[in-house]
Amino acid sequence: MEFIIDSVNLDEIREVFDYLQMQGVTSNPSIIAKELSLNNDFLRQQNFYSHMQTIESLIGPNASLHIQTVALKAEDIIEEAYLIKKHISKYAYVKIPATKEGLKAIKLLKAADRDFRITATAIYTTFQAFYAITLNVDYIVPYVNRIESLNNDPYKLISDSVALVKRDNYKTKVLAASFKNTEQIIKAISAGSVAITASYDLLLQVFKNPHIDVAIETFKNDWQTVFGVGSGIRFKD
Repeated sequence: MEFIIDSVNLDEIREVFDYLQMQGVTSNPSIIAKELSLNNDFLRQQNFYSHMQTIESLIGPNASLHIQTVALKAEDIIEEAYLIKKHISKYAYVKIPATKEGLKAIKLLKAADRDFRITATAIYTTFQAFYAITLNVDYIVPYVNRIESLNNDPYKLISDSVALVKRDNYKTKVLAASFKNTEQIIKAISAGSVAITASYDLLLQVFKNPHIDVAIETFKNDWQTVFGVGSGIRFKD
């Protein structure tokens, strides 16, 4: 199981990697644009390439870094993919939307180098997912909440994709994204997604349950009733 944060905010990334067992970072053009608008120093202090390099250094060599292309035409997507590899990291997973042009770019990139790391994103339909899987992408990214908003079933898309991967021995992993709540995350994992990416707030939402705080406070009070206020497990040898 892979838990991934969908953010380029260094403080958010640092915190979740410090407290939780995280396996990676995803980004997209909208997340980058949002961070730029919130942090005016971002652009002045470092450019896009160096910022993503900082993230890679922060998360370490065993975590995955997914960086999305912006171009719309296959040849331009390919150019951006190589720029990401050249200027950020040769180990990065290049996120490419699974459009017709995107799939063409993926096909050409994989033909040139079958080990080229690619994450096929913006998956809304099962057919899209199947096309991407047959191109041997490393990850597919179905947009769970957006699919549900269209009155379609993202969980069947996930389970059908997993079934195809298992039946035909593909290596593609399902990396579910676009979540509104933790219930959607749980359902995506139950449907077979081996990886999920979510925002900082959503990843930490579980710890905002007041019942957890009440339970911990009760444990502390019961202990201190016997061993004294402020005491912990600090007995002399």
